[in-house]
Amino acid sequence: MVVLMYHRVCPDSEEVTSRYVVSKSNFRKQMEFLSRNGYYTPTLDKLLHGTPKENRSRPIVITFDDGYLDNYENAFPVLQEFGFSALIFLVTDFSRSANWWDRPGRLGNVDLLRPHHIQSMSKAGIQFGAHSFSHPRLPELDDNELGEELRKSKLSLESTVEQSFSPIAYPYGCVDNRVKDAVRRAGFHCGFAVYSGPLSYSSDLFEIRRVFMTNRASFLYLLYKAYGADHLVQWALWSVKKLFGLQDRSRRKRQM
Repeated sequence: MVVLMYHRVCPDSEEVTSRYVVSKSNFRKQMEFLSRNGYYTPTLDKLLHGTPKENRSRPIVITFDDGYLDNYENAFPVLQEFGFSALIFLVTDFSRSANWWDRPGRLGNVDLLRPHHIQSMSKAGIQFGAHSFSHPRLPELDDNELGEELRKSKLSLESTVEQSFSPIAYPYGCVDNRVKDAVRRAGFHCGFAVYSGPLSYSSDLFEIRRVFMTNRASFLYLLYKAYGADHLVQWALWSVKKLFGLQDRSRRKRQM
């Protein structure tokens, strides 16, 4: 089972200058590919409990990080067109209206979803998770800071939308065993990384790996992404780095 990861879906009138942005027309082509090839989007709670929809062989999970307003304006109508659901991970400090954590020119100063958008999409079957409260690199926080960040994030999420479960996606994909333990204690049910985690999501529900999606919609690109080839390649690279301790070295460099 493949988990796709998006950030922004911009209008076609906007020039795409970041790898974190997909145009609405290319996003629609990607969703059309999934639909034509028999993919469906089970709800995450059913998937994690082993009860996806019967007689459907190609489940896929579509996720968005950060919670940009264009997820509502551009991605949501396309998802509805093809009968797909999605899981949007929100930075839950709703006192901010734009993404303050990104530098200008990357994804800085982009409008975020407001609670009424979130509630509207939730009623239509879109699911939501936490992406922390203030978008820090969680492994760099001390134990008290980490616990408070997770507590506030979960509380804010649950006060905005009613759900039977609470997933989280780690900002920047940064996660270690201490963070996963803290996430469990905070009451989250699962955690999503990016290029780390085992090949099968069921092997570690608190480090579910995802496939990064860019602004491309060719047949070969979508075949590579949706059918699991990229998932397998990235897992192999991660496994080699883990075997030789390269991940620990890069983490120490970031913390210096």
